[in-house]
Amino acid sequence: MLFGEFLLDRGLVSSEQVIAALNEQRQSRPFTGVVACEMGYLDAREILEVLHNQMVYQGRFLDTAVELGFMSGEQATAVLREQGNRKTLLGKVLVQMGALTEVQLRRAIHDYSRRADVSPTPVMS
Repeated sequence: MLFGEFLLDRGLVSSEQVIAALNEQRQSRPFTGVVACEMGYLDAREILEVLHNQMVYQGRFLDTAVELGFMSGEQATAVLREQGNRKTLLGKVLVQMGALTEVQLRRAIHDYSRRADVSPTPVMS
């Protein structure tokens, strides 16, 4: 069970709040091209070329960068991992939105972590 589902099941948040928080979380995530550049895998010229090809062929950014030979598959995986590490965690977003208090979140994390079917994904940092 994912943390958002757990919060819904407990009646701590509404489905609308979880959806809004997930949307905010998605928007807070940096673009893969920015992360790849910061990690030293792509430069500005390569990013522009990838974006151009991505628009023409409707591919995903990292897949296009690999196809063009600018990055390896391993580097693309590393970029995705780093991008995921930079997103704001769901619990923190829900607190920022006012859907939960810090105390409610800490209590929910504690209860959630005691479940047998807990996902290994962190819920707050």
